[in-house]
Amino acid sequence: MKDFEEIGFELPYRMPENFMEDFTGRIVEKIAQEQARERMAAKKRIRFIWSSAVSAAAVALILVIPMVSRNNIPSYEMISQCQSVDDIFQTMSADEIGLYSMMNNYYAD
Repeated sequence: MKDFEEIGFELPYRMPENFMEDFTGRIVEKIAQEQARERMAAKKRIRFIWSSAVSAAAVALILVIPMVSRNNIPSYEMISQCQSVDDIFQTMSADEIGLYSMMNNYYAD
């Protein structure tokens, strides 16, 4: 093993050329790359949130549409066969009458 006196005051390694001159540029470049990665990650998160929200809305519509279409609103044929409006109301359920009342209040002049 060499003693310190044998080595002297010279450094035992060499620094690459222009290392200190390029140091700042490399650091700035690394920071820019990291910020770009963070922006991409944020965009991916936002895209994931939006796609999840759209998927949830689609599932909700798939579940709600059959419920809405199940309401037995009287058809034209059924209405034309009735003698009076009273006959129509007698065949309607309480939910259908409530729906009719809501629609009547909404579309009233």
